[in-house]
Amino acid sequence: MDHVAIIDPAYVPLILSGEKSIESRLTKSKREPWNSLRAGDRIYFKARGGPYRAAATASRVYRFTLPAEITIEELRARFDNAILGPDSYWDLKRESRYAVLAELSKPRAIDAGPGLVRRPGDRSAWHVIRSVA
Repeated sequence: MDHVAIIDPAYVPLILSGEKSIESRLTKSKREPWNSLRAGDRIYFKARGGPYRAAATASRVYRFTLPAEITIEELRARFDNAILGPDSYWDLKRESRYAVLAELSKPRAIDAGPGLVRRPGDRSAWHVIRSVA
């Protein structure tokens, strides 16, 4: 399955260099990619307000319920060296209840990705591209 992650453009060079090797999604509800992301899936990274810039494969996917399985502090201590979230990111995510982390492999630069049709007002930062059979 393919996915589109909308990201801050500052993360693109970090993904491409392999320095940022985990894409994280921390949310208050079980929203995408909670139910859909699997190891082997392709993730296209689209700069917020801009074009596609990178793609990678999810080599491993972690799912955590916070704080039942892990606290936000433990999550940060264990994974932030690969997530590279600034203090403001962790402060913003402090009330999150769910975490999906994707280890990234084979990052590459791209300038085009799958067609993404968004409804007016759709501010979702993760989209699942389901093929029509």
